[in-house]
Amino acid sequence: MQQHLSCCGGNEWQTGYIDYKYSSYGMKYNGVPDSCCVDKQLGCGRDIYSRGNEREIAKRIYVNGCIGILRKWMEVDILPMIWGYTFIGISLSLVD
Repeated sequence: MQQHLSCCGGNEWQTGYIDYKYSSYGMKYNGVPDSCCVDKQLGCGRDIYSRGNEREIAKRIYVNGCIGILRKWMEVDILPMIWGYTFIGISLSLVD
């Protein structure tokens, strides 16, 4: 999911990746899973927290949280489709 949505971690924009910092993975590798990386290389997410510079981190991994991206996707793409299908369904039921 993180690779598909270009996201990493939880909820926040620009800081979603920090959710991994205190997880068992983050404490073991001082970083994020490789699925968060922009360039898909083995071990690319390790030691990302020791980089310190936010610009350098943003070049290497996706920094936006997945929940924020899913929420925006829902608002922009999914809800209009739901309203469209609802309107069509109601219209068809009134025609009969």
